[in-house]
Amino acid sequence: MELGGSPEEIRAVARRVRGWAVSTDAAADRLRSGLGVQWSSTAAERFRDRLVEHTRAVHGSRDELLELARDLEDLADTLEERQAAIRRAAALVEDALDGARRTIGRLWGLAREELSDAERSARRVAEEILDTVGDTPPVGSPDWLELSRKLGHR
Repeated sequence: MELGGSPEEIRAVARRVRGWAVSTDAAADRLRSGLGVQWSSTAAERFRDRLVEHTRAVHGSRDELLELARDLEDLADTLEERQAAIRRAAALVEDALDGARRTIGRLWGLAREELSDAERSARRVAEEILDTVGDTPPVGSPDWLELSRKLGHR
C-alpha cells in the first residue's frame, strides 16, 4: 500500500486500521463466547485452552493495530509540520528573491559612481541573494529549507 505524501491520506489509512482493530475486538468477543459453552469430551479442556490462546492472540493483534494507527497519526502530524516548514522557507526565499530583483531593477540604470554607500550595499546584498539561490527547487522540496538557512532568513 502506497501512502504518498498527503497527511490526510495517512490519516485515512489510520482510520481504516482502527476499523480493523474494532473488527478483531469483535472476533475476540466471539471466541470468548465459546468459553462459556459446557464442552464435554476428552478434547474439551484442550479446546478451551486453545480458545483462550486464540482470544489472547486476537486481542494482541487489536492492540498492535491500535498502536499502528497511533503511529500513522504521528507520521501524518510530522509530515504536516515538515510540509509547513518547507512552505514557510519557500516563502522566505521567494520574498528575498523578489526584494533582490526589485533592488537590482531599481538601481540598474544608475551610474555606479552616483550610487550612495547604502545603495551600493543594497545592490551587493541583492546580487549575493540571487547568486546564492540560483535556480529555485520544485514546490514542496526540502531544498527550500536549506536555501532559507543559506540566506539567513533575510
